[in-house]
Amino acid sequence: MHLRRAGMPPSAYRLHLEAPVETVEDVWGIIKSRAALHHLTSHLPVRNKYRSFRCDDDFVSCVRLILCGDSTVHLPCPVGTLEEFEEEIGRISEDLNSLPRNLWEDYGIDLVERALDTSMVDVKAIYELYTDSPA
Repeated sequence: MHLRRAGMPPSAYRLHLEAPVETVEDVWGIIKSRAALHHLTSHLPVRNKYRSFRCDDDFVSCVRLILCGDSTVHLPCPVGTLEEFEEEIGRISEDLNSLPRNLWEDYGIDLVERALDTSMVDVKAIYELYTDSPA
C-alpha cells in the first residue's frame, strides 16, 4: 500500500511467499484473523503492548486486496473470499463481545498460537519482536 501511494506501479513489485502449502495456509490464516481483529479493535485506545501493534488500516486493506485477487501478492495456497473474511470478522466480534476487554489481549495472542505448532517456537517472544512498544 505504501509503495502504491508513493507512485510505484503495482507491476514493479511482487510479494511471493514460498513455503510448504500447509505452512502458507497457517500463516495466511493468522494474517486474516489478525486483520479481522484489528478491524474490530482499531477504534479503541492503545492500552497494552499487544494492542500497540500499530498497523493502520493499510493492514486490513492489504488483506482485502489479496482476497480480491491482487496480483502483487502470490500465496501458493487458497486465499479464501471477501465474504469469508467478513464472516471471520463477525465470528471474532461475537467472541470479543463475550469476553471482558482485559482478556482481548490474550485472545489476540491465541489467534497466533492456536494456528501454529508452537512446540518448537516461542511465539510470544517472536510476537514481541515485531510489535511496537507503547508510546
